[in-house]
Amino acid sequence: MLAKKGLKKEFIDTVCYLKHEIIELCATCRKDIMSNKIPNLALSNGLAFYEIPDCLKILTELEERLISPRIPFMVIRTLGFSKQFGLKGNLVNVPMNVDTNVSILPRSFSDTYTIQLKLMRQMKNKNAFMYETIRPKVVHTAVKYLVQQELYKDEGIVISNDWMKEYPNEKENFIVKNEDKKINETENTGEDSDHDDNWNESDDKPINPVVTETLLNDETEDQTDTGIKFAPGENKRPISVLMDLKVDELTFPKIYCGKQRRIKENVKLTYAKIAKSELRMFDRRCGRVSKLFFTYKKLQTRKFVDAISINLRKTKNTKNVTVNQMLNRDYVNGLVHNDDAFAFLRFDRSSPAFWELKKKELMAMNSQLECATIFLTL
Repeated sequence: MLAKKGLKKEFIDTVCYLKHEIIELCATCRKDIMSNKIPNLALSNGLAFYEIPDCLKILTELEERLISPRIPFMVIRTLGFSKQFGLKGNLVNVPMNVDTNVSILPRSFSDTYTIQLKLMRQMKNKNAFMYETIRPKVVHTAVKYLVQQELYKDEGIVISNDWMKEYPNEKENFIVKNEDKKINETENTGEDSDHDDNWNESDDKPINPVVTETLLNDETEDQTDTGIKFAPGENKRPISVLMDLKVDELTFPKIYCGKQRRIKENVKLTYAKIAKSELRMFDRRCGRVSKLFFTYKKLQTRKFVDAISINLRKTKNTKNVTVNQMLNRDYVNGLVHNDDAFAFLRFDRSSPAFWELKKKELMAMNSQLECATIFLTL
């Protein structure tokens, strides 16, 4: 159909990034294509995702946090029984060292080895930010792949290989049947029988004391001591999501695969348009609760900053607002008293400034179109 409209094949191949036979276009994209222009939200402009490798597909939420250089601390709560979620408070973007996170994991593990891990905001807190059963083997395999990518190399992220050299000769018997396990235990008992006379209970320390812990909900009332606790963001200075230019790629390595988004230079895209493309794309990798709230808070923060900048330029006496005035408490209290300090909240739904603006629009409509007639259909 596009070829019949007189469009060139090169242009059609650029626009039809997925090479499907049937393409559904919105009104905006159709208007641009018929005008022989590439739409801003076309995947060929650099908005297409990279293919996720197998080592990253199987990562859980906490396993992804271990290998990501940024931690987005957010309070996400469930809302009633309708399986909806809500965000309370602000987003705190904290940098962390990936090598330090990986080093807390046990050095000796098999493919089926799992441990209980708690991600804490601070070590003095009782409740964990995240609490899961993770697989150290999967984490190490994923971080080996990520440190070889361009984004991690640009950030100078490297992983120490000392944990691989600590147990180089350790072996684990492969047991298929229970009879083989009994034979193996008998052989080990015969080999260690000569050392029973010098055995002391205090000297018998497990190699990894974490795996000896068993989570029993019926018998254990306080589970605060179960698993490994660590707080990688403690005593770290948070970074603004607006100042951190690569915060999306560094926070969600499972989505961006350790690679930076490459937008064409001649294409002007705002973060709102990029987020719209990612969240509406056929690839549903961004359809996660944490990613949705992260994008929302970043967009909201950006709108607030722009609104504050505009409000500071809208002065009554046509004078610029100086730093000394903002540091003066009486001047700020005067802005609050006159409701000038809350004007930037007009872009935030359900805020008083937002409803005040809508009330003025409604009253203006009534004064121009007279009283509206309400129809009720039963």
